[in-house]
Amino acid sequence: GMSRGFSFCGPAAEWRRVPGAVTGLLRRAGGGSSRLHFVFSSTGTPAGATRCGDAQACMWGLAESTPAGRAVLANGPGLYRIDADARGWLREFNRRFG
Repeated sequence: GMSRGFSFCGPAAEWRRVPGAVTGLLRRAGGGSSRLHFVFSSTGTPAGATRCGDAQACMWGLAESTPAGRAVLANGPGLYRIDADARGWLREFNRRFG
């Protein structure tokens, strides 16, 4: 089967809510989240994220801030139009997977 990714540029509260909501929907539909991935892009620091560093540090920190988010991140991240945030993305990737 095909892997699925999701990316959004919502506020910090959504980063905490969405992974659990999406994985819950998948479970209720008889599926699992083992092929679900975060897809990071150059969208800036999420609103409401404070004292977390640059935009990528904030997004990665929020991605792993809940058990559901940590499970999705453990599947391996993707990137899309990362542009000027490429070094930040690579730094965060290496901190977790390097």
